[in-house]
Amino acid sequence: MDEIAGRIAERLHAALPGVSQAELARRIEMDPSALSRVMTGKRGLAGSEVAALAAQLRVSTDWLLLGEDPFPIALAARHDYAAGEYSSSLSEDTMSLVSGIALAYEQAGELPALDVAVPVPTDPAEVRRLLDLKFGTDWPRHFADAVERTFAVDVVKAELAGHSGLSLKLPNATVIVVPTQVFWGRQNWTIAHELWHVANGHFAPLYGGAAADGEFAANRFAKELLLPEKLIRDTNWESISDAELSHFLWRSGASMQALSTRLTSLGLPAPVCNEPLLSMLRRHVSVEGPSQDPVTARVRDAAARRFPTRLLVEHEESDQHPKTLAWMLGAPLEAGEDPYALPEPADVDELVELFGLSKA
Repeated sequence: MDEIAGRIAERLHAALPGVSQAELARRIEMDPSALSRVMTGKRGLAGSEVAALAAQLRVSTDWLLLGEDPFPIALAARHDYAAGEYSSSLSEDTMSLVSGIALAYEQAGELPALDVAVPVPTDPAEVRRLLDLKFGTDWPRHFADAVERTFAVDVVKAELAGHSGLSLKLPNATVIVVPTQVFWGRQNWTIAHELWHVANGHFAPLYGGAAADGEFAANRFAKELLLPEKLIRDTNWESISDAELSHFLWRSGASMQALSTRLTSLGLPAPVCNEPLLSMLRRHVSVEGPSQDPVTARVRDAAARRFPTRLLVEHEESDQHPKTLAWMLGAPLEAGEDPYALPEPADVDELVELFGLSKA
């Protein structure tokens, strides 16, 4: 019981900084004196209390009871733009999303191997070369697909409030998670940024792990991957036309903000965009078909929920977890249903009884 109390104290400090033990008890509808006795080894926990504590502390019941998970999750360091500091601490909503993604992969079991044996290089020039070679030079237009096919790193697009993105190391996959966004430029930057973390193996245990560093290095990697210096210097930015600028941004997959920052850092003049970027792109990017607007299609792709095809196929073929499949596809939920809720292990009460935790 001392070990469980230690894990509760550890996660209370990490996941809910500033929340007192008494407040934690209130949140799980437990008498504070009862939780105090748990923490001093004078009282056990009921199965429902274990589940409630795990939910509040954003851990699995397996980890809370045993100190380990049958399906461990490792996380790369994140730059939380809302807080303005580097941290691997996740908000409750983001933790729920991570749990839902991990559950989908755990339920899928062994996934079909992709015909790829190339690890992500740490050199952005080599990453560009491999993407060009294995996917084609239009990879920025289909960045998520290109990353999966070239490096066997899955890409998930989902609602991700308060974070620019994150990377997960799961037993059966490496996954980059980026937020659904109207404009693809920020999304591509995040994928490029996360590739650096993947390339350098910057993963730490989800529960209690220390944050990895390297956010500035990851941004430098993203700059050189999407906006390589040679390409930037080979362009005449002082006389560039709106049409030329539009095609440059379309092909590079970068945002106007990223381009301006890159030019400034290299001491080059930044072009002025005299109208909303999407309007300028629609005026100058050629139409791919008689009735298809490629700009609108790209916006739709960036804003749409996305899970890797091989993961969806596994769930479709097994038909054992229809709610998980529906969640990945973005199907509407029933009223009051938690979209990311991890199911309680069937044996949680047996574990509680086995460890004598339910004795008051």
